[in-house]
Amino acid sequence: MSGRSSGNHYLGTDRFAQALRSGIHRVISEQENLNSINVFPVADGDTGTNLSLSLGAALQTLQRPPGKHISTLLAAIADVLLDSARGNSGAIVAQFFQGVSDTAEQLTRFTTHTFAKAVERGSEYARDALCDPREGTILSVIAAFSASLQRQTASETAQDFAALLVTALPECRKALSRTQTQVDERGGGGVVGGGGG
Repeated sequence: MSGRSSGNHYLGTDRFAQALRSGIHRVISEQENLNSINVFPVADGDTGTNLSLSLGAALQTLQRPPGKHISTLLAAIADVLLDSARGNSGAIVAQFFQGVSDTAEQLTRFTTHTFAKAVERGSEYARDALCDPREGTILSVIAAFSASLQRQTASETAQDFAALLVTALPECRKALSRTQTQVDERGGGGVVGGGGG
C-alpha cells in the first residue's frame, strides 16, 4: 500500500500529511488573532506565536513524509514537536501528538476506529502533561473532538473519514464557544480560549 487512502475509509501518510500541513498553515495565518484572544490561563498574548513556531517546525517533516507507514510519520512529528514546543500551547500539542503516535505504533494507516482511539490517547496525554489542567483552553476543544470521534465510532458502521470529520467539526466549534463561558468565569473578558481557537 502506498500510504494513500482508499476512498474515505482509510487515512494514509500522504493524505494525513496534507491535512496536517493545511491545518498548520491555518494556525500560522491566524497567529495574531490567536494572540489577541489569549487571556487565559495566562494573559500573555503569545499563544498564536507559540503554536505557530511549534507547529511550523513540523512542516519540513510533513513536506517529505518519512516512510509509508502512518506510525513512522507520527513518530517523526511527535519528536519534532517535543523538541520545538514553545509555551503551554506548544507543550500541549506536542503531548497530544505523542499520545497519537504511541497509539498508532505499528499502523500503516488509520481506519476511523484506530484514528478515534489515537485521538483519545492524545487527549489523555495532553491533559496528563499538565499539573493543573484547565477547562476553557485547547484541552476542552481536543476533548470535544475526541468525544465526538468516540461516539461516532462506537458503531462498526462509522467507517467514512469525511463523515466522521464533518460531524466532529460543529461539536468542536461548540466546545470552542463554551470556552468563552469557561474563561469568563475566571475573568477572561468574554473571549474564547486562545489555544482552542
